[in-house]
Order: sequence, then structure tokens, then C-alpha cells
Amino acid sequence: MRIDLVTPPFAGHLHPLLSIGSHLAGLDIRVRVLTTDKGQKAVAAAGLEGIGLLPGHDETVEAIANPPHQVKTNPLRLARQLESNLNLMKGLQEELRSLWLADRPDLVLVDSVLPVAGWLALAMGIPWWTSVASPCAIESRTGTPSYLGGWMPATGWLSAWRDRLGRRGIRIFKSLVAWRYRTQFDQLGLPSIYRADGTEAVYSPEKILALGLREFEFERDWPASLEFIGYPRGAPGFGAPLPPIQDDRPHILVSLGTHLLWAKDRALALIVDLAERLPGVVFHFSRGLPGGTRQEMTGRVLVCDYIPYDQCLSNYRAVLFHGGSGLLYSCLFHGIPMMVWPHDYDQFDHAARIVHHGLGARLKLSPQDAVQQIQFLLSDESTQRRLHHFRGISRKHAPLERVGELILKRAAR
Repeated sequence: MRIDLVTPPFAGHLHPLLSIGSHLAGLDIRVRVLTTDKGQKAVAAAGLEGIGLLPGHDETVEAIANPPHQVKTNPLRLARQLESNLNLMKGLQEELRSLWLADRPDLVLVDSVLPVAGWLALAMGIPWWTSVASPCAIESRTGTPSYLGGWMPATGWLSAWRDRLGRRGIRIFKSLVAWRYRTQFDQLGLPSIYRADGTEAVYSPEKILALGLREFEFERDWPASLEFIGYPRGAPGFGAPLPPIQDDRPHILVSLGTHLLWAKDRALALIVDLAERLPGVVFHFSRGLPGGTRQEMTGRVLVCDYIPYDQCLSNYRAVLFHGGSGLLYSCLFHGIPMMVWPHDYDQFDHAARIVHHGLGARLKLSPQDAVQQIQFLLSDESTQRRLHHFRGISRKHAPLERVGELILKRAAR
């Protein structure tokens, strides 16, 4: 059996699929990872076969996904981002078509941000599954919608109406955008962004692997094809040295992920300030540069090019981060309290869920307030009890084994 994994080169999308691919390869399944040249180093580090996509376009891809400003819910910025993306996707489909005509896979597992690969697979009669690292992004008929700044769950009739209007507004906005770019979507094999049953056509109708925990999400409905499998851990370390744990003082990991370059200097300035106000706490700041090995002191903060958190997270007493899925689920796995500083995309929704479940706090940007928040998180027993509960839930899942089981079951049909 052969499976192709199709993903962009960005850590939050690529790394979970690499963990899945490595496990599948151990089951004597031939796995290829189709991503851009930028992602090939991580593919090689995982010991998998990689095939480069969109040669010469890594800078363009990076500019789309990592703009020098916030996108949030700004409709014009979202539309421009989509237009730039669509301009690349026709070429991507042609590359995939040539690959699959020459060497047809038995199944393609496609990251949710590249549905064009799934549409092509369906058109060619190849089974298509979706992996999604942010299940909250999937539309629902009930519950609190996402991508609206991090709404909390409804608590009465007024907020229930807010949710209803929010869900309706999202659907109208997406429909208008799809109409505006209908020619491009039609060329990519998507006559409508919604199926007859109302589900979104960007996700597989057969299987959606939700990389997360249902218990972490707000109460709502989910597509019938969706299954929560837990979050695959084991991101490549790229040979980065582990930061030293100096003494018995509490250490805090600080990370804004591998994107958000425009925000990191501001974040570092805040952390340097907090370190001066909290001499009893040690801060390690990751710049999110895979492959980098530098470690240097800035004030009282150890600044590292890259911290392979999957290898050392248990050394930390708390994490201050942007709300990305990978570090979030590692914190749940280890029971680490979280201070969230959301900047864009799904991060506001993750922050809302962390606060709602009592697993941490949303960072207050006043240094005095932030100091109090950190001191509280490091000592609050109720937060630790709730983290212990989610730690148990997280460890009940075996995401890699479950994916292998599902794929082998499908192959036996």
C-alpha cells in the first residue's frame, strides 16, 4: 500500500503529518511526503521520502502564510490572502496530476489548508482524507463559531443569538468570496464550497482526522466523517541544543511559533521586562527558527533560535505562547499551565478554550498585570487540578496507532 501526505511546509501543518508518516512507514506502508522545498529538511529528518512541490515558489508561499501584519478577521486581507493562494493552486494541481498519473497512490492524506489536492484526488478516483490541526475552524450548525476574535460559549439567549448571527455571517462571507472567485474555484474543480448536505467541500467527505481532543472544544455539532484522534507528538528537533535548566527556580518557555515574525521583537522586549520584575523566574525565549542553534542572553532572558519543546517541555513550569496547536497539545499532555498571547488565525479561539477550561490565562499586556498572572499560574492548585484532568484525557489517545488502524482497515475493504 502507498500513501501520499500533502502538506504545506509550515511546522504546525507539516510536523503532525511527519509523525503520522513515520508510524505508517513502520507498518510497511510506503509513504511519500509532498511539500515544498522548504519542508524537505524536516521530511529527511523524519526518515521519509519527500517530493518537492512548487519549485522556486517558497518565498511566495511564505509571504502568503506569514505576512508582515495581522490578518485576523479583516475581510480585505483575508480575500487578498486567498487570491494569492489561488494563483498558485492551479500549478500545484498540475504537478500533483503528473505525479499521480505516473505513480498512483492508494490514499492521499491532505492537510486542511490544501483542499485543492483533495479535489484533484477525487476527480482522479483516488481516496482522499483530510487532517485538520484546528478543528474549531470547521463550520457548525450549532454552538459558538470560530475566527471571530475568540468568542466564549453562549451563556444565555442573547449570546445564543450572537452565535447564530456569527455562524450565519461566516457562511455569507465565504459564499460571497466563493462567488467573487468562482472562475478560479471552477478551474480547480470546485463548483461550490458547500455540498448538498451543507458540509464544507474543503474537507474530505470520507474521513476527517481531527488532531485534537473533543473535550477541549466547545459544545457543538461535527461532520459525520470527523473523528478526534488526539494530537500526534514528536516534532523533529533539527539538532537544536536543549536549553540548560540552571537551578531550582521555575523556568518558563516563551514561543510565538515559526510564524508571526512581525510580533517577535515586541514579544522579546516584554519578556525582558518581565524577567527583570521576576528575578525568581527563568525565561527561555524561542525565535522559532528551525535549524538554528544559537543561544544568547538578552538581559536576563535566554534567547534560542529554536527550542525542540517535545524533547524538553516537562522541564518547564509554565508556557507563554501564541496559542498554536502543537505547543498547546504538548502542554495538555504534560499538564503545563499556559499563558496565551494570541496574535492571529485560530489562536484567539484556542485562548478562549484554555481560559474556559481553566488551563491558563490570556496574557495581559501591562507588565504589572502579567507579573501577577504568572505568579498566580505558578502556584494555583485549581489550575493544576484541571490540567491533571486534561493530561489524563490526552494520554488516553494513541493518535498514531489509531491512524494506522483506520488505514489498514480501509485497505482490507
